[in-house]
Amino acid sequence: MSTRTATDQLRLHAVLWVGAARLGLWILPWGWIRRLAARASVPGSERSQQGISPAAIGEAVRAAPRAVPRATCLVQALAAGILLRRAGLPATLHLGVPGGRRGKFGAHAWVESDGQVVVGGDPSEQHLLASFDLEEDPAWVPQRSLAHETPEP
Repeated sequence: MSTRTATDQLRLHAVLWVGAARLGLWILPWGWIRRLAARASVPGSERSQQGISPAAIGEAVRAAPRAVPRATCLVQALAAGILLRRAGLPATLHLGVPGGRRGKFGAHAWVESDGQVVVGGDPSEQHLLASFDLEEDPAWVPQRSLAHETPEP
């Protein structure tokens, strides 16, 4: 398969997964989303995407919102996580809140592969709330959660 065809196919898959994530987050509870995403994230199930880089997946997912309205950071993070796992690559989804802004609440999601951010931008301004290791945990249960940590004295 030519590089052009592989790139076009990756972009199409990104649009489809971003659209599915957007629709799912709109109509389904988080528990269902987690289970469905885990089932869709079978490692190596995307034979046509074997050998694709995390950077290429990130680029394709970041371009998808042109075709999918309201594709938030969480939508893009879910889609990127699924595509990474289907390509047999490690993926960790992180949820956090912005630090340092008073009076405003916000949330942010990003995905890393081998410690490199794939989608979601620079997380250095975020306070991490939960991480989901999409490689190790098929149910996408948080590996790290602020709710489960005890405060230091």
